[in-house]
Amino acid sequence: MVFKLQLLRRAALAGVFLPASAVHSCADCLASHSRPTAEDQGSTLRSEVSSLQSEFDAARMREEIVASSALREEVVRSCRTMNAIGINQGTSGNVSARVPGGFLISPSGLAYHLMTAEDVVFVDMDGNYWGEHAPSSEWKFHLDVYRARPEAKAIVHAHPTFLSLIHI
Repeated sequence: MVFKLQLLRRAALAGVFLPASAVHSCADCLASHSRPTAEDQGSTLRSEVSSLQSEFDAARMREEIVASSALREEVVRSCRTMNAIGINQGTSGNVSARVPGGFLISPSGLAYHLMTAEDVVFVDMDGNYWGEHAPSSEWKFHLDVYRARPEAKAIVHAHPTFLSLIHI
């Protein structure tokens, strides 16, 4: 049975669906007192592989949440640093970081000294967002960059006074 589970785990992680005969054992037949049909075996295998895939997906999701939490903290830290070094005034700039399925971005209109990691907004690659706040008003700019440049991992959009004056 242990070998069977190991085989199923490897198959699920690799995205391979094995034929029922590859994981069937005589102990299964003896335990059920009747020989399972190929359909039963296939159904059981699909169910076990599906269950293992769900476990794998849940573990990966937990890893992404932990990584996302660290990135949220970094977005907040970057926003505060922009103001501290004078390349931004108030909430006029924004910071984002790519994550699986989209990006995290600073919220719209929230003072950086009040911002927490929970305030950072997730935006998916279709432009939908989730969070307590609306994303920065510049979220479309970030989305366009991430779509056009898959290698881009983060964006810092600042409004330093001397460049803002030149821009005007």
